[in-house]
Amino acid sequence: MHRITEMPLVSVIVTIYQVEDLLRQCIVSVMNQTYKNLEIILVNDGSTDGCSEICDEYAKNDKRIKVIHKKNSGQSDSQNLALGLTSGKYVTFVDGDDYILPQMVQSLYKNLIKYDCNISVCGHIRLYGDNNSYAQLTKKASRAKVIDAELALQDMLYQKNINNNAWGKLYKRDLFDGILFPSGCINQDLGTTYKIFSKSKKIVTDCRKYYFYRQREGSVINSKFRPKRMAGLKFAKDIQNYIKMRHPRIILSAENRLFMEALFIFVQIPLFDDSFNDERKELISIISKYRNHIIKDGKSKLTYRFYAITSYAGYNNMARFYNFKTNILNYVRTKSAGLFHGAYKV
Repeated sequence: MHRITEMPLVSVIVTIYQVEDLLRQCIVSVMNQTYKNLEIILVNDGSTDGCSEICDEYAKNDKRIKVIHKKNSGQSDSQNLALGLTSGKYVTFVDGDDYILPQMVQSLYKNLIKYDCNISVCGHIRLYGDNNSYAQLTKKASRAKVIDAELALQDMLYQKNINNNAWGKLYKRDLFDGILFPSGCINQDLGTTYKIFSKSKKIVTDCRKYYFYRQREGSVINSKFRPKRMAGLKFAKDIQNYIKMRHPRIILSAENRLFMEALFIFVQIPLFDDSFNDERKELISIISKYRNHIIKDGKSKLTYRFYAITSYAGYNNMARFYNFKTNILNYVRTKSAGLFHGAYKV
């Protein structure tokens, strides 16, 4: 391994809001990285629990940690603020309720340098509920795969091997020059990551799972419908227009992502709630317009092709199928939540 002074600085941006019970695990997992030349930026987005004190506590004991306390204005503002303060040549993101295995930054950096890429991606494992138990240390051999920006965009829009989240990736910092996360929105990664990928010449992906992503009750993805959720549909439409102009060969993948986003939002609206009829009509118009495309698109996931088919039996029935499947999966995942038995605990 290179000496620390020979290793370029990597900025790790940790966005934090109301995650007191999980924050220590997150911070320690970043501090324990085998790649030591880190700038760790903790952004506390106006938390009213004990997050502020926890951040300050760790900053006193590790000179690599910088703490930003700000009024609550959303994760996108936290990300943008931290990006403006980074000193690293490379940057990665971690959500304050998630955690990472100690090899993550080292592995991402090694692949990025070895294959001369702009972005390095690793796999992730989803944790459900407040599971805080052992993490299974990944034992898979590296299966690094180098792809160009267009193919990476296609995989991301089909949600195959690459997701649209900012986390689980190492970026050259200058890719973010001129690009900000959309302020005041949820699903801000959806409105940003595709632009970063499009700017990149090559991306390297690795199937090894180093990032642990937690889905909790009350998180944005698991919340009940709010009108703000429609921002995701706007981002998906923006993606479609962007791809049509710059990467027309993969337009089907953009249509797939637009259909998926409309589906995800539609199923969050209570079936017999008339409060959101305008939103419901807009979502149905998207689903009905693209469902036949999805059914015929062999690259689309079978799950979404199935939902496209069930929509012909009625949009409420499609939502019932979706929620029934989700409830069963969540039950199984919750029962399995404590089954990680590995060599590493943070």
